[in-house]
Amino acid sequence: MLKGKKNALNWLTETKKALNWFKYPSLKKLANKNLKQFLTLNSLLHYPQYFNTSHLSKRMNAKYRKILKGNELNGYGSEYSSAGMIMLEKQKDRLEQEINSYLGNYWKK
Repeated sequence: MLKGKKNALNWLTETKKALNWFKYPSLKKLANKNLKQFLTLNSLLHYPQYFNTSHLSKRMNAKYRKILKGNELNGYGSEYSSAGMIMLEKQKDRLEQEINSYLGNYWKK
């Protein structure tokens, strides 16, 4: 969400900064080290609704959250953010027109 004049005027820069946060854990290192943890983390990443449910104990929830938050997984992949940047660059003119159209209609009220 863009707030204030500063961010609204620099929407493209602020959007690029936000896109840099779209990363996901890389599980390659863990796959070779511990297959059970790899399979559990992989399923939890694809089905996040199973976190904090009766399927896992509190201790196991804490363990897997710690693994996901930590950098134990050989870093984070940035393919999603790179794809988002490419799409943003391709569609920035159209997005600029939509923003100006919306703000133009908003300020006329």
